[in-house]
Amino acid sequence: MTNTPVGEEALSVSGSLPCTFGQWLLFAVILAANISMLDNYRRAVPQDRTLMVQDFLGYYTAAKLPRHEMYDIDRQKEVQTALLGKPYDLPSKVLLFNHPPVLIPLVNLISTDDYLKSYWRWAVVLSTICLLCAGAVYLLLRDAGQPTSTASLAAFTALLFYPLYRSVQAGQDTPFVLVGALIWALCLTRKRDGAAGLALALTIIKPQLAIPLAAATFAASRRSFAWFAAAAAGLTALSVLYVGAGGALTLVEDIRLSADGEAFGVFFTRQYNFAGLLARLGAGKTVAGVAGWCAFAAAVVCLALRRRGASDPPRLGLAVIVSIFFSPNLHFHDIALLLLPMAMLARGLKARYAPLVFVPLSPVIILAVGWTLAAYCMQAAYAFALARCKAFNARS
Repeated sequence: MTNTPVGEEALSVSGSLPCTFGQWLLFAVILAANISMLDNYRRAVPQDRTLMVQDFLGYYTAAKLPRHEMYDIDRQKEVQTALLGKPYDLPSKVLLFNHPPVLIPLVNLISTDDYLKSYWRWAVVLSTICLLCAGAVYLLLRDAGQPTSTASLAAFTALLFYPLYRSVQAGQDTPFVLVGALIWALCLTRKRDGAAGLALALTIIKPQLAIPLAAATFAASRRSFAWFAAAAAGLTALSVLYVGAGGALTLVEDIRLSADGEAFGVFFTRQYNFAGLLARLGAGKTVAGVAGWCAFAAAVVCLALRRRGASDPPRLGLAVIVSIFFSPNLHFHDIALLLLPMAMLARGLKARYAPLVFVPLSPVIILAVGWTLAAYCMQAAYAFALARCKAFNARS
């Protein structure tokens, strides 16, 4: 049997356009659902008073402060209290900004004294990055032989993925991490190792996700890992220079403080990772925390050592799911990274079914079963499907 990027069964149809009435009807239904979802998103745009307490407030605060004071909690509190007219509604009285400063120069560029206009400019930037994510999904499917119609509809459906929409709505930086991961996977499947490493460096915006993906890169391509390490080191050095050594140390302390309690809005039992699952099952915070960090370390080691077939699409998809599930910190908008495993799974399906892979976790499903159950079920379902896909390729 020839070595192909998709399963033998998918090859019989993926190279040609769907032609039966049933196939076109399915595509029409998905397209109509997408248009309806897009209209729902348009009508769900937050009002001005709600925009004032979105996560973008933290980025805006950091951008308004001098660089050496960016992580000073008291100074952040002063800026937010002056902007809101009262302290932020958390026990700490502040929405803490505790992210690496990689994107702050960009936030600075689009920010003015008008917070609301700054928010909408940032939303445009994030929406543009989401379009790049959809483009990467399109290329991943086209590379596997999926027809243009299938890849286009799948990319459009991926663009409307609810956690990705929530990232834009909240003003979070998840789309930047997602586009880095998608381009990383695209370049690895195309054997462009250097470009893959450079793309992955963008994920250091969220180090808890970058580390396991870097381990998977080490297993897949040492050359790609070297490019990632160099680019990540460069970005880290620039970040330290930007905020100063004192600012970098304060960032570390802020991360420790926010991870240690709920006063800063990081709710331990509302995480969608392994530690959060243990907490929901009744484990105490200390037990769940220690077990979560141990599992994270074990996952990183396993990803780094698993060299055989490490660059195969199903394995790349599984690596992302492992990175998500065992991440020490995972909010709902970070579930947007499931788009990469979805794309890897859709590569091997019949053309008429590929767009359906991106439909789960829509608002309808979330309203039916709740955010928590939907998030965990999707992680499990895509891991199982990719494992079966990997087993099929191994037998082939």
